[in-house]
Amino acid sequence: MPVTEFAWFIGAQGPAGDEIKDAMNQALIVQDEWCARNIPTLPKDREARGVALFRQVEDPSVVVLTAHWESVAQHGIWLESPENKTVYSSLKDHFQKVVLCHVENAQFFDASGPDGSISLLKSPIVGITTVTVPTEKRKEFEQAWIAKKHILEEYTPVVKYGWRIEKEDESLEQMILSAPWPSVEKHMEFAKGKDFPQFQDAILSFSKAQDVKHYERIL
Repeated sequence: MPVTEFAWFIGAQGPAGDEIKDAMNQALIVQDEWCARNIPTLPKDREARGVALFRQVEDPSVVVLTAHWESVAQHGIWLESPENKTVYSSLKDHFQKVVLCHVENAQFFDASGPDGSISLLKSPIVGITTVTVPTEKRKEFEQAWIAKKHILEEYTPVVKYGWRIEKEDESLEQMILSAPWPSVEKHMEFAKGKDFPQFQDAILSFSKAQDVKHYERIL
């Protein structure tokens, strides 16, 4: 089952700058070489694997690393490798916390968008929303989302979404959805649109919480 990795790194020393970017790039070079040797079915090109580093607009000390894997188990092989343990030790002083999750049956970060539209990898701003839903409401939420997501798609042609595999609470499910935006302000225009209330009402009626953040790619 294909999955998208989201690894959030919370900085220990303020906004993520060139030092963190360079350290992460060195770690990814090691990962690139390891993947080429050990998982020949994965693309050799980093972007083709959905690998990128994004810095949060609202809190620039937070960065998120993304990647596509053929399965959670495949990613686990990398995580347990001596190479990963070595590069992680070189990164850990830069961060106070790391949160890792996978989204099932989804590849968010394609190198190009459909029909010539901009992809998440190429977008100036990427919106990432986490919607928390009570487990017993998941099916109803999915039905409401499918019925109303066209409202969002009228504003941005690429909308990626899927359910988080790892659970912090067995009574809750989390959908992660993402879309490209020219700017944070353009995303806010969607929230002011005439059709937004019916979109929001459909989502809120079955969800417990929403967390909306914006990111810009730095690597």
